[in-house]
Amino acid sequence: MIKGIRDTKRRRVSGVIRQQIMALRSGEALPPLRTMMLQTGCGRVVTERAISELENDGWLERRARQGIFRTDKLDNSVNSTIIDIIACSEIGYLRPGEFLADLAQKLLHKFTQCGCSGRTHRVKLNEPVEDYAKLIEKYKIHNAILIKPHNDVIIKIFDNACVRRVVLFPNAQPLNGAVLEDSPETVPMQMEHLFALGHRRIGFISADAHEEEIHPPIFQRRREAYYRMMAERGCRVRPEWVINLSYDEKELCRRLDGMFNISEPPTAIAVPDVMMGAVYQYFNRRNMRIGKDISIIGFENYGIDKLRPEPTTIVNSTEIMAEETWQLLHRVMSGESVEQTVYVPLSLHLGQSTASPKRNSQETGLSMINNKGRKDQKVKQAENFRHEPELYTINNK
Repeated sequence: MIKGIRDTKRRRVSGVIRQQIMALRSGEALPPLRTMMLQTGCGRVVTERAISELENDGWLERRARQGIFRTDKLDNSVNSTIIDIIACSEIGYLRPGEFLADLAQKLLHKFTQCGCSGRTHRVKLNEPVEDYAKLIEKYKIHNAILIKPHNDVIIKIFDNACVRRVVLFPNAQPLNGAVLEDSPETVPMQMEHLFALGHRRIGFISADAHEEEIHPPIFQRRREAYYRMMAERGCRVRPEWVINLSYDEKELCRRLDGMFNISEPPTAIAVPDVMMGAVYQYFNRRNMRIGKDISIIGFENYGIDKLRPEPTTIVNSTEIMAEETWQLLHRVMSGESVEQTVYVPLSLHLGQSTASPKRNSQETGLSMINNKGRKDQKVKQAENFRHEPELYTINNK
C-alpha cells in the first residue's frame, strides 16, 4: 500500500517536471529543487528520485554548483522512429475483422512507409487508469495514438508524461489537442438520401444501454440528428421506429418485429454496418425484398462486400483515416502545438438497397377507406346543405 502511494507520488512529480522540461529549450535550467518541491507538494526524497530517473533517461543533466539542465535528447526524439498505438478502454474492438483493427493495420503500414515503426498495446476497459502511466514508463513512450479513451483522466496521464499524442474517436469530452473524430454528418447524409427518394417513415437502429455507457457522445449525437431531421421535415416518429441494436440475433429479430409488426411500419431503415448482415437475413425471412419492399442504408462501408443487393452506405475509408491521423501526428512530433479536431471525411456509396418507397396493398387499402369516408362525408354535407334554406326560413318566422 505504502509502495503504491510512493509510486503514485513519484509519477505525479515526474509529470510536473516533464511539463517544465517541455517548456525549456535545450541547455536551459530547471527551477531550484526547493521550488520544484513546492510546486509538486512532495518532499525532497520523492522529488530527487523523480529527477534522478529523468536524468537516467537522458532528459536532464546535473552540473556541479550550477543546477539541473535540459539536454538535447528531446530535440532528437522528435524524430523518434517508434510510435505506439494504444487501444484504450478496449472491449474487443481490435479483434481481426473489426473496423478499428483494420485502421490500426493501416496506421502501422503508414508508419513503415514513413520510416517509423509501430507497436500496439491494449488496456482493457475494467483496468485501472494507473496502468496507462505504467505502460508509458515500461515502454518509454514518446509518441502515441490513443484509440477511444473513455475519460479525460487517461488523456491527462499522457499529457502529464509529455507524450506527443493524437486521439482517435474519443469518448471523453471536452478535449484539446490533436483529435480525429467521427463526422457529425453521418446521419444527416443518410437521412437526406432517404428524404430525396421520398421516404418519410424511416426507422433507426440506435445503441443499446451498454454501448451508450461506453461510447456516449457518438451515439447520442446520431440519435439526436435523426430526431432533429425528422422534425425539420415535419415527419412524425412512432416510438416503434427507433430500436436499440443487439448482437444477439434472436433479440435483434424480436426488436425488429416490434418495428415492423405495426399498422405503419417504416419504408426505410438506417442501420450500423456491423448489423447489416443480420438485418438482411431478417428481411429475407420475412420475404421482404431489399431495395423494393424496404430500403436499407448503412455507414462505415466495412464488412458488407458480400451482401446482395449491394448496400447503400456512408463510406469512411480507413485509408483516408490513417493518412489524416499520420498528418496530425507528424505535426505534433515536429513540435507544433496542434489544437485541431479533424472530422472523418465521408462520401455516399450508392448500392441497390435503397429506392423510392413502394405503395403496398395495406397503404392502398387505407387510402381507399379514407377516400370512401371522405366521399360519404361530402354526400352528407350536400344533403344537409339542401335543407339549410328551409331551416333558415322557419327560424326567421
